[in-house]
Amino acid sequence: MLPLAGGTLLPFLVFPLHPGLGWILLALLLAGAAGAYTLGLDRWFVDAVPEELRGRAMTVHTAGLMTIQGLGMALAGAAAEFWPVSTVVGSVGVFGTVCCVLLVL
Repeated sequence: MLPLAGGTLLPFLVFPLHPGLGWILLALLLAGAAGAYTLGLDRWFVDAVPEELRGRAMTVHTAGLMTIQGLGMALAGAAAEFWPVSTVVGSVGVFGTVCCVLLVL
């Protein structure tokens, strides 16, 4: 799980190179597949929460995750108003990877 968490956004680093559609689709496929790290993370979360609170805790966890993802998309969209999309997506790859690696450590 930890290598997937640290490398989930690495495929986005190809976007500033302006690859063709095939490479973009491959990068998105790899990034999406690496998102499987959340299965292990959910297992740790469930194990850490008392059984009587799991339903509520998972609801709060999922709502928080969706909120952060939505904010990230909104910020990326706002950034794309000022910089090329390839630069924004590549930057997300760099900053996201750094954040994931720091969290893993």
